[in-house]
Amino acid sequence: MSIFGELEHHAFTDLMRVLHAQSGTLYLQRSYHGRSVDLDLERGVLLHLHIDGVPVPDAASAGDVIHHLIHSGRGPFEFQARPFTPGATALALPLEPLVQDILEGVHTPERHLPHMETRFTCVSAAQATPPAHLTTVWALVQPHFVQGCSAATLAQVLGIGALEARNLTYRLRSAQLIVPLRAADVPVTAGDPERAPLTPVRRFLNALRRLTGAVNA
Repeated sequence: MSIFGELEHHAFTDLMRVLHAQSGTLYLQRSYHGRSVDLDLERGVLLHLHIDGVPVPDAASAGDVIHHLIHSGRGPFEFQARPFTPGATALALPLEPLVQDILEGVHTPERHLPHMETRFTCVSAAQATPPAHLTTVWALVQPHFVQGCSAATLAQVLGIGALEARNLTYRLRSAQLIVPLRAADVPVTAGDPERAPLTPVRRFLNALRRLTGAVNA
């Protein structure tokens, strides 16, 4: 059995329901930040997941990829039915409870997520060692944080939704890869009143905001 389509026309969650009782490989082209994803499925269980042919080694990393496919996946897909030989697998991840958890947003309450416009920058290179489940996405987004980046910018450059961008920013901060960018560290841009050189009055106001907890970090 072969199934073809576009994720723009068929939600990933609906596709998983159709393939729940099937065994085979689902090929998703350019669906993960422009990269291709292959999923080996065995009756609702994810056996292997590859990004551009490179295996994803653990369930946490696979969960992040599935999260993206549910909320922002796009591009053509093809499913090819085939049996899998018994043996050790890198993953044995039941998809139904994982998908349900993602849809219910149980991972991080929205009130804990950074504001869309709060800007972050990279920590020092010596400290910026991503955990295994963030290695792939950190390689994609790290250049944007060098000069300062917000969830709003991530949403634009990665083509993802606002909530996913805020979740990604939260995970990067929790992994101590990024820190809030202080107002005094923002590069000055000519003609931009928000990035004008700090006058004594503005320094005083910024200090007052920090003292009263008004700065959103």
